[in-house]
Amino acid sequence: MNLNTFYPLSILLNRVDNQINITMRYSGVLLFTLFLSVTGCNFFESEVNLSDKLVGTWEERFIVNEEEGIKVINNYDYKDINTYEFTQSYYDLEDNFLGYRLFREGKYLLEENKLVLKTKQDFRSENEELYPTIEDLKNSGIEGMIESKTEYRTEFSNSGNTVILYFYCPPNASCLAPPVLNRITDSVPVIF
Repeated sequence: MNLNTFYPLSILLNRVDNQINITMRYSGVLLFTLFLSVTGCNFFESEVNLSDKLVGTWEERFIVNEEEGIKVINNYDYKDINTYEFTQSYYDLEDNFLGYRLFREGKYLLEENKLVLKTKQDFRSENEELYPTIEDLKNSGIEGMIESKTEYRTEFSNSGNTVILYFYCPPNASCLAPPVLNRITDSVPVIF
């Protein structure tokens, strides 16, 4: 048996083997790229969708003093640049605007179900006074709580129109109920 007769066959088999290896490498790279493009896009979309769930105007309404007929609206405006504004406004039972008592602004971070609010500015009315505009409140109110941080656990409704903001309440503490915020749409909201 002459080994030289098998030599061209071994070269041919080596070339075929190299072609198979190259093809497998390229198809592996192609499959990996395809996998990343599909899953990578979905991952980033889910992050955007989570933030989109919060972006917009939300409010919490309640009656402070039924005898005097005072209603409060806490308004949360989350912007798509991770900033927020909070206002607290008062109304009478006939839905007449009485004024502002509180204004906050700062940054927020929403990751999974954890919402962190970092307040940069906080203006409060002195002696429970009400102001007709936010600017009047800023000019006449008391500035306080610079650089505070509040953490919540969020729970969105299936429709995305309600979110509950749960906060940490120490054991044996008498804490308020968590705020339940309703999304304000383009339609005119009903005061109560």
